[in-house]
Amino acid sequence: PPEGEPVRRPRPGVVATPAPDYWPWDSTGHTGTGAVTNTGSGVWGEQEQPSDDGVPGRRWFQLAMMIAVGVLILVTAVAAFHLGAGDGEDVEDTPASSQQPAAEPSALTGITATDFDPQGSEPREENPELVDLVLDGDPETSWYTASYKQNFGPGGLKDGVGLVLDLGATMGVREIEIATLGGPTAASVFVTNDPPTGVADLTPVGTAADNGTLTISLDEAVSGRYVTVWLTSLPLIGSDYRGTIADVVVKG
Repeated sequence: PPEGEPVRRPRPGVVATPAPDYWPWDSTGHTGTGAVTNTGSGVWGEQEQPSDDGVPGRRWFQLAMMIAVGVLILVTAVAAFHLGAGDGEDVEDTPASSQQPAAEPSALTGITATDFDPQGSEPREENPELVDLVLDGDPETSWYTASYKQNFGPGGLKDGVGLVLDLGATMGVREIEIATLGGPTAASVFVTNDPPTGVADLTPVGTAADNGTLTISLDEAVSGRYVTVWLTSLPLIGSDYRGTIADVVVKG
């Protein structure tokens, strides 16, 4: 400005009246004309800031974000729960009500029988004309062995004698019922694919000893075409040992 002129001139019609007692940090403010009044807490420049509430839609946006985060946490928790539960699905026991019970074994038909005496002298026969009687279902008719002065087993003349049942085709055998007569009788049962020539190299699928019906039940079906009933101990009938079988039922 020209020399001698003030740096700032007041606007026309405005008179700037100095306030000798004014102090910038005075909490009572300055009421002079054209001055800015400070109504803060006593700190210069600390003025009440405008609230975010005046921004349109901000509250709704914040609420939506909170809901979205909550939904995400919930979905994550549910997914983790199902993932953990899925690890045991393969080993979870099936409810007993939904398990189907195993079907009861049923009697096989179309069976033929022959006597079996591999350790005997010629002719190696054990009353072959009577073998069909073990398959007729009549307990009054029976097949019986020859009479022996000694029982079977160690010290005896033979390890045993018996019958070979031909099923006609390979079948799954699950149970064999042997109705014996005359007294305590013991038997072993073999299941093979080929007709046996002896029992020394065979492993029995089951054994039984009793007075009356001998029942051999298998945990799992054994496949084969030929079922050999091998009598290993005979009852004493009078002065001789003789085995008697009224019926044989093979179930699969």
